Amino acid sequence: MVTQNQLDPIVQKAVGRTTTPYEVQTFSTLSPQSLATLPEYYSGLNKNTSIVDYLKFNGQDPNSRFDLAKQYGITNIGTAEGNTALLNALKSGKPPVTTPVTGSISSSSTPQGSTASQTDPNVQTTTTQGNTVGGSVSTAATPTTDTTTNTSDTPPTSDGTIDTDPDVWTANKAVNDTMSQYQGYQNQIAQIDQQVSTLRQSQQNLYDDRIKEITEAGGTPIESQVRADVSEQNREIQEQINGLLDQRAPLATSQSQYSSLLTQARDNLKQAQADFYKNANLGISTKKLSDAELKNNQAIGKSILTAIGSGSITLDPDQATQLETSLGLPAGYLSNSGKKTAVAPASTNTTTNAPVTILGIPTPFSSTKTSTKTAVGSATDPAGLNQ
Repeated sequence: MVTQNQLDPIVQKAVGRTTTPYEVQTFSTLSPQSLATLPEYYSGLNKNTSIVDYLKFNGQDPNSRFDLAKQYGITNIGTAEGNTALLNALKSGKPPVTTPVTGSISSSSTPQGSTASQTDPNVQTTTTQGNTVGGSVSTAATPTTDTTTNTSDTPPTSDGTIDTDPDVWTANKAVNDTMSQYQGYQNQIAQIDQQVSTLRQSQQNLYDDRIKEITEAGGTPIESQVRADVSEQNREIQEQINGLLDQRAPLATSQSQYSSLLTQARDNLKQAQADFYKNANLGISTKKLSDAELKNNQAIGKSILTAIGSGSITLDPDQATQLETSLGLPAGYLSNSGKKTAVAPASTNTTTNAPVTILGIPTPFSSTKTSTKTAVGSATDPAGLNQ
C-alpha cells in the first residue's frame, strides 16, 4: 500500500504540489514500477483542452465536475459545450455563482391526454456567463406556428377560380394551420430527443472515463466497481432524462391528435376542391342545356309564326305575349306577326276544331278552317330569327 509520504515527492516533482486525498486513493495500489511513471502520466494529461484531465492534473476527482458545474450554473455538463464552459471557468479563477440559474427541469408537465389547447412544455436554451447552456426544459405555451401562410382570416373575393373559392380557401387554411401546429410539436419532440441522446452519451462517457483513470493508474478496472464509482453522477443524469421524457409524453399525445386532425383537414380540402369542379362542370352543362332549349323554343316560335301566317291558328295579343314569354322569344315576335296576318281578314264558313299541336306540343289555341283562304301579308320574321 503506497502512502502519502511516498507519493508526495513524486507528485511535487511532477506538478509542484503535495498529494491530494483523491491521488492517495487512486495511486495507493500502484507498484513501485508504476509509481516511477507518474511524472509521464501527469505530463501526458491534456489539461488545457479536457476538463477531466484538468481536474486530474490538479489532483481532483474528475467526477466532481458535475458538482462544480452546478456551482457555476452550467446545466449541460457532459456535452462538449458544457465541459468547455466549466474548463474555462476553472482556468479563469472566477468564483462559483452564488445564486441558482435558470435551466433546471420543471417539475410540472402537462398531463397525459392533454388537448391541443392546453399549454405544453417548450424546450429552450439558456445562456449563463456568456456560455451556451443546452438541455433546459421549462413550461411554455404551445409551439410557435408558421404564420407565413394564410395569415388573413378573411377569404379573398371570389373571381371564379379555385384559389378564391370560399370553401376551398377555408379548407386550405385549415390544412396550413393544422400542419403548423403539428410541426411545432414535432420540433419540440426532436429537441427533447436530442437532449436525451446527449445525456445518455454523458452516462457512457462517465463509465469510459473511470475505466481510463483506473487503467492509466496501473489498476485493473472491475465493471461492478466502475459502475458503483459513477453511480451518483449517473443517477443525477438519469433524473434529467426522466424529467425530459415526462415532458415529451404530452407533446407526443398532442402531436398524434394533430396528425389525425391534419388527415381530416386534407380530406376536407380534397372534397372542397372536388365540389368546386363539380359545380363548375354543372354550370357548363346547365348553360349548354339552356342553349339547346333556346334553339328548340326558337323552332317552336317559327312553327307558330308559320301557323299564324297560314291561318291555322289565331292569337289574341295576350296569348301572343304569353307564348313569347314562356318560349323566351323577343317581345312582338308573335303579336306583331299576328297583326300582319289580318291584312285581308275576310273568311266564310269558319269551323273551330281541336287544339293545335305544334312539334308534338299541344297548345291551348284552337285552329280555324275556312272555305275561303284568307289573304295575308308575307309571314315575315320581325326578330330576325329566320335570317
